[in-house]
Amino acid sequence: MGGNPHASGGSLMAKPDVLQEIEAIRARGGKVVVVDPRRTKTADVSDEWIGIQPGTDAAWLLAIVQVLFEEDLIELGHVAGMVADVDELRDACAPFTPEAVAALTRIPPETTRRIAHEIAAAQAASIYGRIGLCNQEFGTLASWLIDVLAIVSGNFDRPGTLMFSNPVPFPLAWMASTKANGLPSFGRWSSRVRGAPEVLGQVPASCLAEEIVTPGPGQIKGPSSTSPAIRSSRWPDSARLEEALPQPRVHDRDRQLPQRDNAPRPRAAPRSVAAGDATLRRHAVGIRGALRRQVAATPSFRSIARTSGRS
Repeated sequence: MGGNPHASGGSLMAKPDVLQEIEAIRARGGKVVVVDPRRTKTADVSDEWIGIQPGTDAAWLLAIVQVLFEEDLIELGHVAGMVADVDELRDACAPFTPEAVAALTRIPPETTRRIAHEIAAAQAASIYGRIGLCNQEFGTLASWLIDVLAIVSGNFDRPGTLMFSNPVPFPLAWMASTKANGLPSFGRWSSRVRGAPEVLGQVPASCLAEEIVTPGPGQIKGPSSTSPAIRSSRWPDSARLEEALPQPRVHDRDRQLPQRDNAPRPRAAPRSVAAGDATLRRHAVGIRGALRRQVAATPSFRSIARTSGRS
């Protein structure tokens, strides 16, 4: 959901060569389903594409979870002793049946129920969400529901399912517990040029340009990115970074950093609830209002909403 590794290249830190892995899953008899508003090249190499209305992922995920509760398909597995408020979750999902969200999501109820059944019946299923899932009105809720669906279907942190990864970099969220080990120390070292003190092993991104253009021991030769391109306009001191980026040489040879680019393809016409008829617009407003009321009324949802700055 919300990912297109054919264009982005996936994440080298989490899973190199995602497209090859998709092929391997299918070769082993597995099934890959892409849920995206438009049919991407990733969908073309998968088994099924489900075209969802943009911004309605949370409603659709709630409907899948509702089916699992309704048909007694909840399976917590090895995390049963670590999960709380399952009954509260059942009540929160109850209004969001596949039929109730069908007009909003533009996904037929039978498709939603079939996907719920396939997830529940699979020996192992991985429910994966990427940036397209979280950059929307109910993005934090949708991202949280990815984990909820994995947990209640027994597909959380075991081989073949959504697992905690062991990436190359050390995420800040994985810092050791301050309760167990005390507060971390800062300023253990400084950046080479301006002397900016490190914070949790990192220095400001604004240091990058000066570290590239300033000669001497420890000079940074160039950035490495798992994204197809580095958009320097989004960085601090972007004009200076633009000047700095063409200068590095990889391994002291006069060649550019390797980069893969996929052939451009025409975009599907964007679909908007506002462009639909009056009935669809009223239905969309009703479902979104129900989502907002549920977020406000449910403690677990409310805490998630606060993390995204929504009330």
